[in-house]
Amino acid sequence: QVPENTVSTLNLVEGNLWVLGLVPRHLQHIDIGTAQGRVAVHEGSISINQNDADTVVQVWNRSATINRRTQLLTLVAGEKVTLQRDHQPLLARITPEQYEETWATKNLANDAVHQREIADMQQKRIAAKAGVLPESGLYPAKRFAEAVDVLFTFNKDAKAGKLISQANTRLNEAAALTFT
Repeated sequence: QVPENTVSTLNLVEGNLWVLGLVPRHLQHIDIGTAQGRVAVHEGSISINQNDADTVVQVWNRSATINRRTQLLTLVAGEKVTLQRDHQPLLARITPEQYEETWATKNLANDAVHQREIADMQQKRIAAKAGVLPESGLYPAKRFAEAVDVLFTFNKDAKAGKLISQANTRLNEAAALTFT
């Protein structure tokens, strides 16, 4: 839900807007204010067309939530809604022809490139957190140093913290190896 007291990320007064949301669910969403309500986007590609008469929100992939006065609408991929000032929302499907329109195909292609770039950056960050990977000749030395560090830690809480940190490192190593 989009609380009424939150500040919009941006406000669309008139025109067309394409949004690629790549915000994890546990973080605050992208909030777009329109004349007919607020649109919250966490993930996915959406377009908003705002003119004097209405607001049209189309969800090309993933989902978006619209907070309109006392109504809360959740749209998923392939759905669109037309919001007019004093009328009930008009829900419809995005047609296959609309997916083929140049504006949509171009933006969806750009979104795919950006999603791939972000996935690559995340993989590099995970690999950096993992440090030396099991395929390296230095890996046995890394594991030996970790074991010695735990062996000479006498405080139980500190020892548990180091073991948890090592478990996280193993998970990062596994994740790094699955992407290489």
